[in-house]
Amino acid sequence: MKRGISTKERAAARTPLSMTVTFMAMLALCVSLALAGCAQQAEPAADTGGDLMTVSLKIDATDNGDGILYDGTVDIPVEGNVYDALVATGLDLVTSTSLGMGVYVDGIGPAIASKVSSLAGWMYDVNGERASVSCDAYVLKEGDEVVWTFYQDSISAMQQ
Repeated sequence: MKRGISTKERAAARTPLSMTVTFMAMLALCVSLALAGCAQQAEPAADTGGDLMTVSLKIDATDNGDGILYDGTVDIPVEGNVYDALVATGLDLVTSTSLGMGVYVDGIGPAIASKVSSLAGWMYDVNGERASVSCDAYVLKEGDEVVWTFYQDSISAMQQ
């Protein structure tokens, strides 16, 4: 006599699979939310009631074959930062914000580091000095000169 599978046995057989599917769905949701948080755009500094200052800005993507993307001045709020100056250019930006690390600039205009290589990246100098903080943490003064440079090998560039 052939014995059929009971409802209890069927449920027990499905449990590991259904738990795996549920776990995978929850994992996918968590990863999606984490990635969405990384892609959020940083906010420029708050407007200081109309008081503006002018800074010089140059964006050089020559190392990526895209040439000079911007060379001029921008007006930003007094006590604005390097990120504010970058936003003021109107160029398309690809940025991410990390808790405690500030804004990371991955792309300016057509030059997007993550699409080039794991070594590529953007760095900025203020008044000829390499900055050591994120662009949203460096507060500018009237007349400062900011230069953003794209490097195919940002690791070697940091050692210069």
